[in-house]
Amino acid sequence: MLLLRKKRQKRWLNRRWLVSPINQKRIQKGDYNNLFQEIKNDPDFFYRYTRMTLEHFEKLVELTKPYLIKASSSSSLYLSSPTEEDWMKYAQGYWKRWNIPNCVGSIDGKHIRMRCPPNSGSLYYNYKKYYSIVLLAVADHLYRFTLVDIGAFGGKQLEIKQTSHNLVYGAKFLKCPDQKIKVFQFGQNFTKMLLLSVKV
Repeated sequence: MLLLRKKRQKRWLNRRWLVSPINQKRIQKGDYNNLFQEIKNDPDFFYRYTRMTLEHFEKLVELTKPYLIKASSSSSLYLSSPTEEDWMKYAQGYWKRWNIPNCVGSIDGKHIRMRCPPNSGSLYYNYKKYYSIVLLAVADHLYRFTLVDIGAFGGKQLEIKQTSHNLVYGAKFLKCPDQKIKVFQFGQNFTKMLLLSVKV
């Protein structure tokens, strides 16, 4: 392990250029400044190339450009925490649409594969035998995100007990009615449900 780390450090120290010559000619010969400008004239080819329309692409550029120029984060765009009234609305929605009482959300998570960060040990190493970060989300009865947790260590398992433990102790911060919350899974292949002891 120590030898691998030393090899990586040597590789970094023995760089030939500050910026690769290929990247220095990006403005004159780059894909975006040449090919991409021509593709914009053909809507069908543009859609096949980017998997979106030109209008959507320009809207996306408009949204991200200020943050890329300033090198700042998108902290002003956020998902607000549900209020007590929202939780009740979600419970009513699950009851009316899916006939599931006291349910306020469906929980699911995803391991996103990544390279192991330096000096992190097994913190990001998960049970699937690769390094990852975890995206965890709760959605309402209309498939809209209500809670999102991004960037948990991959080594932490997405287990019902742990999720339940975190949500039970986080209930007062989530403004849940009566602050009674449990996580329940209907079967091995089914989504976990976030259940509250509330009357709908």
